[in-house]
Order: sequence, then structure tokens, then C-alpha cells
Amino acid sequence: MCPQCLQISRIGLWDSVSQNGRMSTRSQYLSLRHLLINGRHTLGLRQSDLAVRLGKPQSYVSKYETGERRLDVIEFLEVCDALSVDPAGILEKIRMGERK
Repeated sequence: MCPQCLQISRIGLWDSVSQNGRMSTRSQYLSLRHLLINGRHTLGLRQSDLAVRLGKPQSYVSKYETGERRLDVIEFLEVCDALSVDPAGILEKIRMGERK
């Protein structure tokens, strides 16, 4: 397991649920990061490999995976395309986490 995934698991994706039963924004973003990292690992890609697909420097991938920067909607769609994952599927997994 990668260092980012270990960090995310130690924090716990679903630990920050508010009284209304919804995940906090922080937990949702941790979940998003975890899903994108797993998507990259599933393809056997290094950060630098994904960066080439995106036409970005490796530090771009590192920064959103570690939470140093956030992706906007367009960037999220570009990353999903580069990973050949359905963005709606990722968002649904985060939404399903809210219901746990």
C-alpha cells in the first residue's frame, strides 16, 4: 500500500461523519484522493506515468494525491479520463460512503 493510502487509512475515511449522518467535506476529499490513487495503482501507473498522460509534471499528481492541492471539476474529469474511470462512479462511491 502506498504512503498516501496508509495515511488515509489511518485517518479513517468515514470517521468524520457529522450529526446529520453526512461525511465532512474533509472525509469526502480524502475518499476522492484514495479512489484516484487506487485507480492509478490498478493500472500499474507511477505518478510520473499518469503525469505524462495528463501533460503535467509529476509534482501535479503528487500534490493532489497528498492533499497539498485540490482538483477543480475540469481537472477531476481529466484525471478520470487519463485513468479510464467513470467520474460518476467515483462520485457515487463517495456518496455511498455518506450513507454508511
